[in-house]
Amino acid sequence: MLKNYLKIAVRNLLRYKAFSFINVFGLAIGIACVILILLFVSDELSYDRFHAHRDRIYRIITHYHNDGHSGSIAMGEHKLAPLLKTDFPEIQEIVRMSQVNPIVRVGDQVFQENRFYIADANFFKVFSFDLISGNRETVLTEPYTVVVNEDMAKKYFGDENPVGKVIHVLDTVPMKITGLMRNMPSNSHFHADFVCSMKSEKAFFNNLVFNNWGEISVYNYLLLPEGLNPASLEARFKSFIAKNQGAKSAEVVSYHLQPLPDIHLQDWGYEHETNGSMSNIYVFLSIALAILIIAAINYMNLATARSASRAKEVGVRKVIGADRAHLIRQFLTESVLITGLALVMALMLVKLFLPVLNSLANKTMTANYIIQWEILLGSVVFALLLGVGAGSYPAFFLSGFQPIQVLKGKFTAGVSGAWLRKGFVVVQFCISIGLIAGVITIYKQLQYMKSKELGFSAEQILTFGLPSQVQPQYEAFKNELKNVPNVKEVSISSKQLLGRLSSTLGFKAEGVDPEKIKSGIQVVVVDHDFFHTIDAQMVEGREFSKQFPTDAESGFILNQAAVEMLGWQSAVGKSFETSTISTDFEWVPKKGQVVGVVKDFHYEPLFSKIVPVVFYIDPNWGGNVTIRLSGQDIPATVAGIRSVWDKFATNKPFEPSFLDERLQRLYFAQEQFGQLIGYFSVLAIFIACLGLYGLATFTAEQRTKEIGIRKVLGASVANVVGLLSKDFLKLVLLANVIAWPLAWWAMRQWLQDFAYRTDVSPWVFVLAGASALVIALLTVSYRAIRAGLANPVKSLRTE
Repeated sequence: MLKNYLKIAVRNLLRYKAFSFINVFGLAIGIACVILILLFVSDELSYDRFHAHRDRIYRIITHYHNDGHSGSIAMGEHKLAPLLKTDFPEIQEIVRMSQVNPIVRVGDQVFQENRFYIADANFFKVFSFDLISGNRETVLTEPYTVVVNEDMAKKYFGDENPVGKVIHVLDTVPMKITGLMRNMPSNSHFHADFVCSMKSEKAFFNNLVFNNWGEISVYNYLLLPEGLNPASLEARFKSFIAKNQGAKSAEVVSYHLQPLPDIHLQDWGYEHETNGSMSNIYVFLSIALAILIIAAINYMNLATARSASRAKEVGVRKVIGADRAHLIRQFLTESVLITGLALVMALMLVKLFLPVLNSLANKTMTANYIIQWEILLGSVVFALLLGVGAGSYPAFFLSGFQPIQVLKGKFTAGVSGAWLRKGFVVVQFCISIGLIAGVITIYKQLQYMKSKELGFSAEQILTFGLPSQVQPQYEAFKNELKNVPNVKEVSISSKQLLGRLSSTLGFKAEGVDPEKIKSGIQVVVVDHDFFHTIDAQMVEGREFSKQFPTDAESGFILNQAAVEMLGWQSAVGKSFETSTISTDFEWVPKKGQVVGVVKDFHYEPLFSKIVPVVFYIDPNWGGNVTIRLSGQDIPATVAGIRSVWDKFATNKPFEPSFLDERLQRLYFAQEQFGQLIGYFSVLAIFIACLGLYGLATFTAEQRTKEIGIRKVLGASVANVVGLLSKDFLKLVLLANVIAWPLAWWAMRQWLQDFAYRTDVSPWVFVLAGASALVIALLTVSYRAIRAGLANPVKSLRTE
């Protein structure tokens, strides 16, 4: 029986080649899109799950909260781990790790390495990264030892075994290679090229980091014993903070344990690398579901459109003895066969377009992902369910024809199912309108972030880090830079523009009750020329100036957010006190007066809100050079800056970057997300157009004789097109009424992840609705024009 079902199914596929192609191709595109999206989602959800102890590893997140301001950070203090181990002996392991960017020298090879980590000796006990050479227990126990990965071993030593060799870090610090590790998997939330023993910490950190709370410098990971509930630890953290940091700190600081597998899809600030987003995962899954629904609806509509041509077949089958169950099995077999063929084509499309997805999503997925038995088995089951699910309605619909009516010519196809088919089209329009509105909103948000005023001029600004050896000679270095042609201004700061503000210090302010202001304030150390170098605007008072010698000793400039936090009407002349770094790298008080208020500008990227900041001058604390260029002959200007660098920073790699280019890189992940959503949305709308074509075909077949009579009576092709298209206009209008509020809610939810966001404008939905209407009319018009051009004699021949 099954053989007979398949034979008839193949004959029908070959008989109706156009419909068969549209069905198979539409389903193939839909299934391919779903598989690609699920591969992407699966990869995003796989991060850090290769670790043996993944279910017991947690990272400490630090939260700051007070009456008006709050924030979170993925890092903590250097001294936190030893104290936790003392107060919570039940914790099995605590490992600290910190990312630094030192100069690495091997012979004549000198590079700045940006994936150099310092970690405790138990790093390889907690994490399951593969070691090719070296003992996991002892590889980092000695000071000034380091483990390198395969890429770095090849880079510095070629095919030689690197274990036992010595590299020089920070130009002068020798470190012995004690282990060789495999390159960390792509689905790790951080990637280290070097892992150095934490016992070498004094080469990288000063006493401020070791001794002070608030010095955010390391990531803290806990390995909990089996059976220990992390919530029980979190409940005791408040008393731990009060004991070690003071009762006041316990009111504004709290700790949260973040499970290791959750890290990649959350962003708490100061992450190792750019993380993914759980909200984006939900968006992609929603699109996959939308594409699946559209593809299934297409099959139903196209199968129904053929009902008239197959009505006599059903009638004849019933007359010669076929019951409804046999007919249902026949049509379901055809449906499963179509989805099976579509699955084969979809897998080929997935293999073809997987490199494109990798390029857009910055992934490294290979064709091996597709041929895994789980993927193949899941795809087969998925195709089977889709075939049965999508084919159920046509099967029951077609098998329900009455043979007497069909064979007497009294059958009118589709009357009983008209509302259902129109409902399907409304669903397709709703999805299409929602996708169009979503793509427009994502693009609008991206353009908003790119074009939003930062509060300073980012154009023609060159930045780079200044080695610590050069900082004592900064004034001479600066003067020579200013002599380079086309260099307009030079300045230095402790924090890199469009980087992260991580120095939160306590303060005292005139007339302000310290009990009411429980938070600290972000500190940025600058020089006299910083504000006019970046073209920041002063709203009260003045900039720092060498004409006022006291500025370097006791002058402060606040941003508007800080003044608002303090509740001052006017800030200039008010006394202010915070802390600064002494020549011995100890915190010492810094007292003085506010000399100016700078208009709020985005020191950090637009993902973060503007926070209260105080600026002051201190020659002991700086390291990020900012240079404004005139914009003329930039290559020669950069070459001149490099020559000054080579004079002061001998044998140090010069790695400058333009601020506007860095700004573009910051939004790269959002651009990738927008492109992916755009491509999948276009494919979803294309599949929906196939469904509209199916319904137009069905309508034209039902009204063939009516169209013939109208043409005989003088109707033009335009009249026929209007006749067949007006019903779709009603469906579009209904779809807009349903889709607009749903799309508005979804876009509002997505935009909540941004500290600064565009508004959800009404014109977005008007444009989305109009676009869906145009797409629908273009699709329908093609079939309507064909119907209008048909010879009416053929349709009326039997009348």
